[in-house]
Amino acid sequence: EDAENVRRTLLASGVPKILVVTPPQARTVDALSTSFETAHRTSKLLEALGIDDRVVTTESFQPYMVMFGSDPEAIHPFIDQVIGPVIAYDGKHGTDLVATLRAFVRNESSPTKTARALNFHTNTILQRLDRLKMILGDGWRDDESLFRISTAVRLDALRAPRG
Repeated sequence: EDAENVRRTLLASGVPKILVVTPPQARTVDALSTSFETAHRTSKLLEALGIDDRVVTTESFQPYMVMFGSDPEAIHPFIDQVIGPVIAYDGKHGTDLVATLRAFVRNESSPTKTARALNFHTNTILQRLDRLKMILGDGWRDDESLFRISTAVRLDALRAPRG
């Protein structure tokens, strides 16, 4: 709440964008430098994603920090390698399979829940999942592959639109 108040005050003073990154409270002087370093690394990760105007906690990005904290720019090649073929397919064919994939990930990999979330018939989703299988390969729904795909889809949703 305090961080949001600071952000609102700065925005009201004419600053166009404010990113506020709040680490856990430092309970000792020694912990202060660790908290600062965590906030700094998180802000670098957010910069790589193009996030520059909100209040976030370092804890909310901790999973991504573990994976990309030492090299935030590695996020883009990771996304491109994992779901780039789907993004390219959408661009070439005017489809939105990335949205289907995102909904699938967010709905427990359930075609029925995905169909409800997108207001489509389940058969439509099953057809789209078959198309994703064609693009991503037969094992795309295997545990390890789906973990990477899920991570890439979530990071892609966070990353600022390019243009």
